[in-house]
Amino acid sequence: MKRRITIAAATLLLSVVAPVMAQDAPAAPAAPTRQSDAERAEQDAKVDRFCLRETGTLIRRRAPKTGARDGRCTSMQTGRVYTQDDLRSTGQVDIASALRMLDPSVR
Repeated sequence: MKRRITIAAATLLLSVVAPVMAQDAPAAPAAPTRQSDAERAEQDAKVDRFCLRETGTLIRRRAPKTGARDGRCTSMQTGRVYTQDDLRSTGQVDIASALRMLDPSVR
């Protein structure tokens, strides 16, 4: 009997408290900023697409003693980098087709 009363009281309490917890004020959406084509071209010119700086590894790299200050690529890894915007701009549905459009050497 005591157990039923305890369960009923807990159910009643949760049914009263749950709607109150759900009434958070929504955060104001941030205004989307769009880059102009000139800004994007300038940014792309600054980025060396063949220099891989972030590889997804958890191993920290020591800062190189040369080349780091003058903007040269000091990474030993080479490859090609495609951003999410690059992939979306192709209009393809899957990644394989998008990569083939961006780089014909991808098979």
